[in-house]
Amino acid sequence: SKMNPSEKTKHIKLRKELKKLGDTRDKIQAKSTDYMRKHKKPTQTQVKKQQVLNNAGFREQLFVAMKGDELDAFRQKLRKKYK
Repeated sequence: SKMNPSEKTKHIKLRKELKKLGDTRDKIQAKSTDYMRKHKKPTQTQVKKQQVLNNAGFREQLFVAMKGDELDAFRQKLRKKYK
């Protein structure tokens, strides 16, 4: 492709970061789901812990979306540059 070395490096770095964030998000969501399934009639403490796990999953999803947007913006910039 026409990308220079720094653009290739940045593109690879963004893809790796997005993959890592996605894997982390999946682990958090799996942990949250397992916890929820484990406790059919949760106590107040268990409900609070479940909420903390849910919030962590949503927070990680936000980071994944932001990194995905950053990668998309970078790709759009490259498409315009090398069009």
